[in-house]
Amino acid sequence: MLKNKACYEISRIEIRLQRITGVKYENFQKFVSRLNRSWRAVQRRKLVVGRPYGVGDLREHLLLLLIYYRTYTTHLFLAQIFKVDETTICRAIRRIAPLAERILKIRPEKLLSENDLQLLIVDATEQRIERPKNQRDYYSGKKHAHTIKTEIITDLKGRILRVSKPYEGRVHDFNPRAPLPAVPILADSGYQGLQNEHSARVILPKKKPKNGSLGDIEKAENKKLSRRRIVTEHVFAHLKKWRLLADRYRGRLTDYAQIFQTIAGIYNLSL
Repeated sequence: MLKNKACYEISRIEIRLQRITGVKYENFQKFVSRLNRSWRAVQRRKLVVGRPYGVGDLREHLLLLLIYYRTYTTHLFLAQIFKVDETTICRAIRRIAPLAERILKIRPEKLLSENDLQLLIVDATEQRIERPKNQRDYYSGKKHAHTIKTEIITDLKGRILRVSKPYEGRVHDFNPRAPLPAVPILADSGYQGLQNEHSARVILPKKKPKNGSLGDIEKAENKKLSRRRIVTEHVFAHLKKWRLLADRYRGRLTDYAQIFQTIAGIYNLSL
């Protein structure tokens, strides 16, 4: 059973922290230092009225959030670990999640303005969700399930440069959510037609003609393109180590963008 002191001890032990949360100890320390200012503002309000937080201080709140995102276990299970009730766990996550997203959010205006960006990769991922009220909009014909999609842009080194707002599973990948940067873009066959809309060069795989087949040269070009685009698949694999982005999402859809931005920011920092 973990309570304030035990949680603090876990955050002090590097190897245990990384095994439990997937975050290195030095990165955890960076999160804490960056969150300190915002957390002090929260603490000032708490000192005026109310009793101390049941979960603990900033470190315990951050540890709770990372464990929740990494394992996506229930609030009841976390309540048993932290020896509090479910509502305390829920309030603690609601308290720390916006602060974490604020410091980890990917800001494209800073990353996409660099002069060394010669080639970018765009791709989208979708995650199953609980059956929503508006079932038709969220039904994905590809997954045959209700899903929510997110588009990311990466460089060739795997750094995430932009994360789109979530959109319904019914929406096609090609439908643009935001203007793409004016640099060459690598995309998969789901983005057919993007070359007609985008001002820069869009590199797409060769499509097999109807009642025909691709030649050896075209197949080799597609294979070469796939080897360069595999970077985004590796990024998605890293993001989906966080079970909250891999399992069926059962939370509020309005919170999904915040969660994806936070986990993407953690991934970028790990690079």
